[in-house]
Amino acid sequence: MKEEIKLTEASSEGIKLSAVLIDSTQLEKANEKLIVGQRVKVTEFAIRNDVGGTQIIYKEDVGNVDIEVLITETWYDYETGEHAKGKLLDKSLIEKVRKIGKTGYVPEDYKDNEKIYQETLEASKNYDPSITAISEFDLEIE
Repeated sequence: MKEEIKLTEASSEGIKLSAVLIDSTQLEKANEKLIVGQRVKVTEFAIRNDVGGTQIIYKEDVGNVDIEVLITETWYDYETGEHAKGKLLDKSLIEKVRKIGKTGYVPEDYKDNEKIYQETLEASKNYDPSITAISEFDLEIE
C-alpha cells in the first residue's frame, strides 16, 4: 500500500509545524521484522483448531519450551503491523499443540446450520496444528 503525506506548513503563535512526504512502502521495508524463510522464536502464536476456530497458544501452554516458527508468508497492516503465516518445526511441540487444538467438538455438533457444518467439516479434515499465525509483537526478545 502506498500512502503519501503532503508537505504542509502551519504556524500558530510562533510555533511552526510541518509534515514530510512519506512513501509507506519504504517504511514497511525499513521496519521489516518478519521475512519469508526466516526462523523466529515466539512467545505465542495462533492456530486454527480442529473445528476452524482460532486458538491462541502461549509459551506457558507448551511447557515454556522454545517455540521456533519458519515464516512462509508475510503481510503488513498499517494499523496492526507485520503479520506472518508460518510452520512449527519441532515434532514434539506440534503434538502438544495438536492436543491443545482438539476442542472436543465434532462437525456434527453444528448440523443445525448447514454453512457452519460444512466449514467445520472442512476444518476437521484439514486440521494441521503445525500451521501458525504470528505478528511482530509475538517475537521473543532475547
